[in-house]
Amino acid sequence: MSNNNNEEGKKEPKNLYIIITNSMQNDFIEQVEIETTEDDPWKVGYEECRNQRISYFKGKKPKGEKDIEDFIKQMKINIPKPKPSESDISYHEYIKKYKHRVHIDLKQSERLWNNKNKNRLVNFIDDLMVHAKNENENIESRDRYYFIHLRDWHDPSDPDELEELSNFGYHCIKGSRGAEFVKPLRKYIQKQHYDTFTQIINSNTLSSFRETKLDFILDSIIQNHNSSTENAIIGVYGVVTNVKLKLLTFELKVIHKFKYVNLCEDLSAAFSQKGQKEGIDYMKYVLGVNILGEDAFRKKFKFEKKLENS
Repeated sequence: MSNNNNEEGKKEPKNLYIIITNSMQNDFIEQVEIETTEDDPWKVGYEECRNQRISYFKGKKPKGEKDIEDFIKQMKINIPKPKPSESDISYHEYIKKYKHRVHIDLKQSERLWNNKNKNRLVNFIDDLMVHAKNENENIESRDRYYFIHLRDWHDPSDPDELEELSNFGYHCIKGSRGAEFVKPLRKYIQKQHYDTFTQIINSNTLSSFRETKLDFILDSIIQNHNSSTENAIIGVYGVVTNVKLKLLTFELKVIHKFKYVNLCEDLSAAFSQKGQKEGIDYMKYVLGVNILGEDAFRKKFKFEKKLENS
Protein backbone atom coordinates (compact mmCIF):
# COMPACT_ATOMS: atom_id res chain seq x y z
CA MET A 1 0.00 0.00 0.00
CA SER A 2 2.78 2.39 0.92
CA ASN A 3 4.67 1.70 -2.32
CA ASN A 4 1.54 2.33 -4.39
CA ASN A 5 1.01 5.66 -2.70
CA ASN A 6 4.59 6.63 -3.39
CA GLU A 7 4.22 5.69 -7.04
CA GLU A 8 1.04 7.74 -7.33
CA GLY A 9 2.71 10.64 -5.58
CA LYS A 10 5.46 10.69 -8.16
CA LYS A 11 2.88 11.37 -10.84
CA GLU A 12 1.41 14.33 -9.01
CA PRO A 13 2.51 17.74 -10.34
CA LYS A 14 5.34 19.17 -8.27
CA ASN A 15 5.13 22.67 -9.71
CA LEU A 16 1.89 24.55 -10.20
CA TYR A 17 2.23 27.40 -12.68
CA ILE A 18 -0.65 29.85 -13.11
CA ILE A 19 -0.23 32.33 -15.97
CA ILE A 20 -2.52 35.37 -15.93
CA THR A 21 -2.79 37.52 -19.04
CA ASN A 22 -4.44 40.91 -18.72
CA SER A 23 -6.30 42.83 -21.43
CA MET A 24 -4.39 41.34 -24.35
CA GLN A 25 -7.05 42.79 -26.63
CA ASN A 26 -7.18 44.71 -29.88
CA ASP A 27 -8.31 48.00 -28.34
CA PHE A 28 -5.26 47.99 -26.05
CA ILE A 29 -2.39 46.51 -28.02
CA GLU A 30 -3.35 45.85 -31.63
CA GLN A 31 -0.20 46.48 -33.63
CA VAL A 32 -0.08 50.05 -34.89
CA GLU A 33 0.39 50.44 -38.63
CA ILE A 34 0.32 54.15 -39.42
CA GLU A 35 2.76 55.81 -41.79
CA THR A 36 3.78 59.44 -41.62
CA THR A 37 3.90 61.32 -44.93
CA GLU A 38 6.14 64.26 -45.81
CA ASP A 39 3.18 66.55 -46.34
CA ASP A 40 1.94 65.83 -42.81
CA PRO A 41 4.69 67.28 -40.61
CA TRP A 42 2.62 68.24 -37.57
CA LYS A 43 3.41 65.97 -34.65
CA VAL A 44 2.87 65.96 -30.92
CA GLY A 45 4.03 63.62 -28.17
CA TYR A 46 1.73 60.90 -26.90
CA GLU A 47 1.37 62.36 -23.40
CA GLU A 48 0.46 65.81 -24.74
CA CYS A 49 -2.05 64.33 -27.16
CA ARG A 50 -3.55 62.21 -24.40
CA ASN A 51 -3.88 65.17 -22.01
CA GLN A 52 -5.50 67.34 -24.67
CA ARG A 53 -7.94 64.60 -25.54
CA ILE A 54 -8.94 63.89 -21.94
CA SER A 55 -9.68 67.58 -21.48
CA TYR A 56 -11.60 67.94 -24.76
CA PHE A 57 -13.78 64.84 -24.52
CA LYS A 58 -14.24 64.78 -20.75
CA GLY A 59 -17.66 63.36 -20.00
CA LYS A 60 -18.67 62.67 -23.59
CA LYS A 61 -18.07 60.15 -26.35
CA PRO A 62 -16.81 61.09 -29.83
CA LYS A 63 -19.77 60.33 -32.07
CA GLY A 64 -17.98 60.16 -35.38
CA GLU A 65 -15.27 61.45 -37.66
CA LYS A 66 -16.42 65.07 -37.34
CA ASP A 67 -15.87 65.06 -33.57
CA ILE A 68 -12.39 63.66 -34.10
CA GLU A 69 -11.59 66.23 -36.79
CA ASP A 70 -12.88 69.08 -34.58
CA PHE A 71 -10.67 67.88 -31.76
CA ILE A 72 -7.61 67.71 -34.03
CA LYS A 73 -8.23 71.28 -35.24
CA GLN A 74 -8.56 72.51 -31.67
CA MET A 75 -5.42 70.68 -30.59
CA LYS A 76 -3.46 72.27 -33.44
CA ILE A 77 -4.62 75.67 -32.21
CA ASN A 78 -3.53 74.85 -28.67
CA ILE A 79 -0.19 73.53 -29.91
CA PRO A 80 0.53 75.62 -33.03
CA LYS A 81 4.19 74.64 -33.41
CA PRO A 82 5.62 71.14 -33.69
CA LYS A 83 7.02 69.91 -30.40
CA PRO A 84 9.52 67.13 -29.77
CA SER A 85 7.55 63.92 -29.97
CA GLU A 86 8.09 60.53 -28.40
CA SER A 87 8.16 59.05 -31.89
CA ASP A 88 7.91 60.04 -35.53
CA ILE A 89 4.17 59.50 -35.75
CA SER A 90 1.55 62.15 -36.36
CA TYR A 91 -0.78 61.56 -33.48
CA HIS A 92 -3.86 62.95 -35.15
CA GLU A 93 -3.53 60.02 -37.57
CA TYR A 94 -3.16 57.73 -34.59
CA ILE A 95 -6.36 58.90 -32.93
CA LYS A 96 -8.33 58.67 -36.16
CA LYS A 97 -7.70 54.96 -35.99
CA TYR A 98 -8.10 54.54 -32.23
CA LYS A 99 -11.11 56.55 -31.09
CA HIS A 100 -10.52 55.90 -27.40
CA ARG A 101 -7.75 56.46 -24.90
CA VAL A 102 -6.70 52.97 -23.93
CA HIS A 103 -4.34 52.02 -26.75
CA ILE A 104 -0.69 52.02 -25.70
CA ASP A 105 1.61 54.49 -27.43
CA LEU A 106 3.78 53.71 -30.45
CA LYS A 107 7.02 53.08 -28.57
CA GLN A 108 5.31 50.74 -26.14
CA SER A 109 3.63 48.94 -29.03
CA GLU A 110 6.90 48.46 -30.90
CA ARG A 111 8.62 47.17 -27.77
CA LEU A 112 5.82 44.71 -27.08
CA TRP A 113 5.48 43.33 -30.59
CA ASN A 114 8.97 43.49 -31.99
CA ASN A 115 11.70 45.35 -30.11
CA LYS A 116 14.96 43.95 -31.58
CA ASN A 117 13.32 40.66 -32.46
CA LYS A 118 10.66 40.49 -35.14
CA ASN A 119 7.43 38.89 -33.95
CA ARG A 120 8.49 39.08 -30.31
CA LEU A 121 5.00 38.81 -28.83
CA VAL A 122 3.98 36.10 -31.30
CA ASN A 123 7.02 33.94 -30.53
CA PHE A 124 6.62 34.45 -26.77
CA ILE A 125 2.99 33.29 -26.83
CA ASP A 126 3.72 30.40 -29.21
CA ASP A 127 6.59 29.07 -27.11
CA LEU A 128 4.70 29.37 -23.83
CA MET A 129 1.46 27.84 -25.06
CA VAL A 130 3.05 24.92 -26.91
CA HIS A 131 5.34 24.09 -23.98
CA ALA A 132 2.44 24.24 -21.52
CA LYS A 133 0.27 22.02 -23.70
CA ASN A 134 3.02 19.42 -24.00
CA GLU A 135 3.60 19.36 -20.25
CA ASN A 136 -0.09 19.18 -19.41
CA GLU A 137 -0.58 16.23 -21.77
CA ASN A 138 2.44 14.38 -20.38
CA ILE A 139 1.23 12.24 -17.47
CA GLU A 140 4.82 11.79 -16.30
CA SER A 141 5.43 15.52 -16.05
CA ARG A 142 5.47 17.01 -12.59
CA ASP A 143 4.61 20.48 -13.92
CA ARG A 144 1.13 21.77 -14.65
CA TYR A 145 0.22 25.04 -16.35
CA TYR A 146 -3.07 26.89 -15.96
CA PHE A 147 -4.02 29.99 -17.95
CA ILE A 148 -6.40 32.70 -16.82
CA HIS A 149 -7.13 35.29 -19.50
CA LEU A 150 -8.59 38.50 -18.09
CA ARG A 151 -10.34 40.76 -20.56
CA ASP A 152 -12.09 44.09 -20.45
CA TRP A 153 -15.73 43.47 -21.35
CA HIS A 154 -17.89 46.59 -21.26
CA ASP A 155 -21.60 47.20 -21.65
CA PRO A 156 -22.46 50.83 -22.49
CA SER A 157 -26.06 50.26 -21.41
CA ASP A 158 -24.94 49.58 -17.84
CA PRO A 159 -25.04 52.85 -15.83
CA ASP A 160 -22.33 51.55 -13.48
CA GLU A 161 -19.84 51.41 -16.36
CA LEU A 162 -20.41 54.88 -17.77
CA GLU A 163 -17.82 56.59 -15.57
CA GLU A 164 -14.97 54.39 -16.81
CA LEU A 165 -16.15 54.64 -20.42
CA SER A 166 -16.31 58.39 -20.03
CA ASN A 167 -12.80 58.57 -18.56
CA PHE A 168 -11.11 56.30 -21.09
CA GLY A 169 -13.40 56.44 -24.09
CA TYR A 170 -15.64 53.64 -25.32
CA HIS A 171 -13.42 50.57 -25.50
CA CYS A 172 -13.62 46.77 -25.37
CA ILE A 173 -17.38 46.78 -25.87
CA LYS A 174 -18.54 43.20 -25.41
CA GLY A 175 -18.79 41.34 -28.70
CA SER A 176 -16.88 44.01 -30.65
CA ARG A 177 -13.68 43.48 -32.60
CA GLY A 178 -11.84 45.76 -30.21
CA ALA A 179 -12.71 43.46 -27.31
CA GLU A 180 -11.27 40.40 -29.06
CA PHE A 181 -7.98 38.97 -27.87
CA VAL A 182 -5.11 39.81 -30.22
CA LYS A 183 -4.60 37.20 -32.92
CA PRO A 184 -1.54 35.32 -31.57
CA LEU A 185 -3.33 34.69 -28.28
CA ARG A 186 -6.81 34.27 -29.74
CA LYS A 187 -5.85 31.26 -31.85
CA TYR A 188 -4.88 29.31 -28.72
CA ILE A 189 -7.87 30.45 -26.71
CA GLN A 190 -10.19 29.33 -29.50
CA LYS A 191 -8.65 25.86 -29.35
CA GLN A 192 -8.51 25.65 -25.56
CA HIS A 193 -11.59 27.59 -24.49
CA TYR A 194 -13.16 24.55 -22.87
CA ASP A 195 -9.84 23.06 -21.82
CA THR A 196 -9.44 22.19 -18.14
CA PHE A 197 -6.37 24.38 -18.04
CA THR A 198 -7.83 27.54 -19.60
CA GLN A 199 -10.26 30.09 -18.16
CA ILE A 200 -11.55 33.42 -19.51
CA ILE A 201 -12.72 36.06 -17.06
CA ASN A 202 -14.64 39.15 -18.11
CA SER A 203 -14.04 42.29 -16.07
CA ASN A 204 -15.87 45.61 -16.31
CA THR A 205 -14.03 47.48 -13.54
CA LEU A 206 -10.43 48.34 -12.78
CA SER A 207 -10.37 45.48 -10.27
CA SER A 208 -9.93 42.01 -11.74
CA PHE A 209 -11.50 40.44 -8.64
CA ARG A 210 -14.56 42.62 -8.13
CA GLU A 211 -17.72 40.89 -9.40
CA THR A 212 -15.68 38.19 -11.16
CA LYS A 213 -14.89 34.57 -10.37
CA LEU A 214 -11.13 35.07 -10.27
CA ASP A 215 -10.80 34.28 -6.57
CA PHE A 216 -12.97 31.17 -6.95
CA ILE A 217 -10.98 29.92 -9.96
CA LEU A 218 -7.65 30.46 -8.22
CA ASP A 219 -8.88 28.65 -5.11
CA SER A 220 -10.18 25.75 -7.22
CA ILE A 221 -6.89 25.33 -9.06
CA ILE A 222 -4.92 25.37 -5.82
CA GLN A 223 -7.22 22.91 -4.06
CA ASN A 224 -7.24 20.50 -7.00
CA HIS A 225 -3.46 20.31 -6.77
CA ASN A 226 -3.20 20.21 -2.99
CA SER A 227 -1.15 23.38 -3.29
CA SER A 228 -1.38 26.75 -1.53
CA THR A 229 -0.78 30.45 -2.00
CA GLU A 230 2.66 29.76 -0.48
CA ASN A 231 3.62 27.38 -3.27
CA ALA A 232 1.74 28.28 -6.46
CA ILE A 233 3.89 30.19 -8.94
CA ILE A 234 2.01 33.07 -10.58
CA GLY A 235 3.11 34.63 -13.86
CA VAL A 236 1.56 37.86 -15.16
CA TYR A 237 1.89 39.85 -18.38
CA GLY A 238 -0.23 42.26 -20.43
CA VAL A 239 -1.52 45.82 -19.95
CA VAL A 240 -1.81 48.39 -18.48
CA THR A 241 1.30 48.25 -16.28
CA ASN A 242 0.54 51.19 -14.00
CA VAL A 243 -3.23 50.63 -13.91
CA LYS A 244 -4.73 47.13 -14.06
CA LEU A 245 -1.48 45.18 -13.64
CA LYS A 246 -0.57 47.30 -10.64
CA LEU A 247 -4.00 46.67 -9.09
CA LEU A 248 -3.99 42.98 -10.03
CA THR A 249 -0.62 42.29 -8.42
CA PHE A 250 -1.65 44.29 -5.35
CA GLU A 251 -4.70 42.09 -4.91
CA LEU A 252 -2.72 38.89 -5.55
CA LYS A 253 0.07 39.77 -3.12
CA VAL A 254 -1.60 41.79 -0.37
CA ILE A 255 -5.21 40.60 -0.26
CA HIS A 256 -4.94 36.99 -1.45
CA LYS A 257 -1.46 36.35 -0.04
CA PHE A 258 0.23 34.73 -3.04
CA LYS A 259 3.91 34.50 -2.23
CA TYR A 260 5.36 34.05 -5.71
CA VAL A 261 4.04 36.65 -8.16
CA ASN A 262 6.22 37.19 -11.23
CA LEU A 263 5.62 39.91 -13.80
CA CYS A 264 7.20 39.78 -17.26
CA GLU A 265 8.31 43.38 -17.72
CA ASP A 266 9.18 43.03 -21.40
CA LEU A 267 5.76 41.63 -22.34
CA SER A 268 3.82 44.19 -20.32
CA ALA A 269 3.10 47.76 -21.41
CA ALA A 270 1.68 51.05 -20.22
CA PHE A 271 0.28 54.02 -22.12
CA SER A 272 3.76 55.55 -22.13
CA GLN A 273 7.31 54.85 -20.95
CA LYS A 274 6.72 57.08 -17.93
CA GLY A 275 3.71 55.00 -16.90
CA GLN A 276 5.66 51.80 -17.50
CA LYS A 277 8.42 52.86 -15.10
CA GLU A 278 5.96 54.07 -12.47
CA GLY A 279 4.05 50.80 -12.54
CA ILE A 280 7.15 48.60 -12.46
CA ASP A 281 8.70 50.58 -9.60
CA TYR A 282 5.52 50.32 -7.51
CA MET A 283 5.18 46.57 -8.03
CA LYS A 284 8.86 45.94 -7.37
CA TYR A 285 9.59 48.20 -4.44
CA VAL A 286 6.21 48.46 -2.71
CA LEU A 287 4.59 45.07 -3.39
CA GLY A 288 7.69 42.91 -3.72
CA VAL A 289 6.59 41.46 -7.06
CA ASN A 290 9.38 39.60 -8.86
CA ILE A 291 10.03 41.69 -11.98
CA LEU A 292 11.56 39.61 -14.79
CA GLY A 293 12.79 40.35 -18.28
CA GLU A 294 11.67 38.08 -21.11
CA ASP A 295 14.62 35.66 -20.85
CA ALA A 296 14.32 35.34 -17.08
CA PHE A 297 10.54 34.83 -17.33
CA ARG A 298 11.05 32.11 -19.94
CA LYS A 299 13.56 30.40 -17.66
CA LYS A 300 11.28 30.71 -14.63
CA PHE A 301 8.40 29.05 -16.49
CA LYS A 302 10.64 26.60 -18.38
CA PHE A 303 10.06 27.59 -21.99
CA GLU A 304 13.48 29.11 -22.69
CA LYS A 305 14.03 27.77 -26.20
CA LYS A 306 11.78 28.18 -29.20
CA LEU A 307 10.15 24.85 -29.92
CA GLU A 308 10.59 23.22 -33.31
CA ASN A 309 6.87 22.68 -33.83
CA SER A 310 5.62 26.02 -32.51
